[in-house]
Amino acid sequence: MAMAAACADNPRERVAQFLKLHFDHYISAFRGEVRPIAILSEIRALDDPVRSLLFARFQALFRTVRAFFGPVDDEVRKSILTARTQTLIEAIFWSDVWMRQYALSDLDNVRQRLFDLLDGGIAARPQNKAARIFDIMVEPPTDGRPPFLKSAIKLINDMGYKGASIDRIAGDINLTKGSFYHHLEAKDDLILECFRDSYRRLGYLRQAAQETCESRWDVLRSIVASAVALQFEGHDPLLRTTALQALPLTMRAGMRELSNRTAMFLSGLVVDAMREGHVRVIDPYLAGHLIMSTINSANELRSWASRLDRSEAVTRYASVIEIGIFDD
Repeated sequence: MAMAAACADNPRERVAQFLKLHFDHYISAFRGEVRPIAILSEIRALDDPVRSLLFARFQALFRTVRAFFGPVDDEVRKSILTARTQTLIEAIFWSDVWMRQYALSDLDNVRQRLFDLLDGGIAARPQNKAARIFDIMVEPPTDGRPPFLKSAIKLINDMGYKGASIDRIAGDINLTKGSFYHHLEAKDDLILECFRDSYRRLGYLRQAAQETCESRWDVLRSIVASAVALQFEGHDPLLRTTALQALPLTMRAGMRELSNRTAMFLSGLVVDAMREGHVRVIDPYLAGHLIMSTINSANELRSWASRLDRSEAVTRYASVIEIGIFDD
């Protein structure tokens, strides 16, 4: 799909074609005409040489998509285009979360609204100041957080659900397996608790932003900037939603509900900011999910972010949400 889209004449046409090919394939797969694309959430848990081979294939895909935007002339442009490519690819991966809620006959309109979001971002006008970053999420104000959650989330994000074994998690914090199972009965329960922990911590951030920021637009910008900063720092991140794929089907529904609640809250903030005049007329539901996928994928760019000042890294990455992926 990426190679076919790369043949279009300019960046906007290439991205538009990439989205169309993906949506068309989803529709064909839903009708049983082709096989659906697998959601690969556990590549990190594979052994070499398969893991290295798959990573190399993904890097080739990434570079093909990054070339949609034109040549990489210098390090600054390469840095910006890398962030924009990450956002685009993750938005397409994430579409599996929400696309099934639409009738097939409506997906063409949905695709155009998604492209509009990626094209122009959500902001009605350029922003002259950086969003406020809250550090409250690093150590949330609670005394009841089990000590293994921080280590578990980091390891699951880095190695996948299967790669982050109970032995590895317990050893990372000098905890015996017996002590670990005193808190949880099984590894699936660990994933559930990690999701709940990330949901609670987003709640702390939401509360801090609402108590401090003057407008709903500032609340939204601060939540995005703070969550992205947390993912970039990496020492106590939020759990990547790809961990959902490792859960049994019977356990996924509750976690999808928490994820959808977060997306709906963000969509509500978009509507409030639209009413204030800070956000242009867009699809707030898709905007909420685009924000979710952008935050989710920030953890993948820790190495990229480490080469920049924290504020600059957050601003450069989160700018995709505000101004889109084409703005020079």
